[in-house]
Amino acid sequence: MRAPRHRRDTVPTDAAHATLGAPTGGETRGTILIKRAAAGAGILLMGLMILVPDARPAASDADLQSALVWFDSHDIDKDGKVTDAEVIRIVQRRFRRSDANQDGVLFLREYLDGIPSNRPDEIQRYTRRFDAMDTNHDEQVTTQEMLDYTRKVMRDADLDHDGTTTRQEFIMYIKQGAK
Repeated sequence: MRAPRHRRDTVPTDAAHATLGAPTGGETRGTILIKRAAAGAGILLMGLMILVPDARPAASDADLQSALVWFDSHDIDKDGKVTDAEVIRIVQRRFRRSDANQDGVLFLREYLDGIPSNRPDEIQRYTRRFDAMDTNHDEQVTTQEMLDYTRKVMRDADLDHDGTTTRQEFIMYIKQGAK
């Protein structure tokens, strides 16, 4: 079996490289890469439906499918709805996975880690989302800022305002351009 190669076509972070270069606690480099890829995929899926308000066009079929994958990943108990408790668990888990240096904040370079450099559209989308989450404009995002932003999206998608967002409400929200 060939050893995993470091991808040179991603936006690197020094902390991520240090983490990936020095496996600890019995983790192999491959295990760490898989975890980073999973975290990046989660953030990417989240990003496909969370855009800066008023900059969101009506969703294409591909956008809708990606948004539904994101929704389903938040529906921990698979009951067809996302509650605030589920949002809290998922955001905290994804934040920990993205915080490469485990300092409790995400900087833009950490947030962009894993996005191929040949995807400037994705880099731009992530940058806009990061800026929207960074409500105090200190160029870093805390777990609370990420949680507040995700809660706002889910609250906006809760069309009947009952405190939970159903898959059907989410579909309607995305089809309406997530405004």
